[in-house]
Amino acid sequence: MIRIIRTRPYTPRTNGKAERFILTLCREWAYAMPYQNSDERNRWLPRYLPIYNRLRKHSALGPGLALTSAMARRAARLNSLVKHNIYAQRKAIVEPVNGQIKEGRGLRRFLLRGLEKVNGEWHLITATHNLLKLFRHKRLRWTDFSGQPPSLHTEAGQRP
Repeated sequence: MIRIIRTRPYTPRTNGKAERFILTLCREWAYAMPYQNSDERNRWLPRYLPIYNRLRKHSALGPGLALTSAMARRAARLNSLVKHNIYAQRKAIVEPVNGQIKEGRGLRRFLLRGLEKVNGEWHLITATHNLLKLFRHKRLRWTDFSGQPPSLHTEAGQRP
């Protein structure tokens, strides 16, 4: 049967997917043929869902079939050991930085509009991210166990 899932507010892509699903249901199941009443239409729904999920071609997936071909394509991609290792490296390359910027600093949207302005804003965000990392690293390196930075002068008053 169909499960009711609520979409998050202000997510146009998700709302578009839900609207597209409803439009497809109306076109291919609800109004595809004349039913005697709503009960008859509801009896046809369990027969239509496997067609929608497994047999019907979906335009977003290209020439393949819906669920089965998408799952087969993904499995074929991950079956290759080399590709699996490349996929596993994603967490060690750039994505943690994006996650830190997004979650840790709360920067989820750009404030400016236009590609040039967004590029400038992104460069500023990444520069401050790198400066914060350097600051934290240097602060950890310069502090001793008491939490105080080391003195710049030796006990005799001379520079080291």
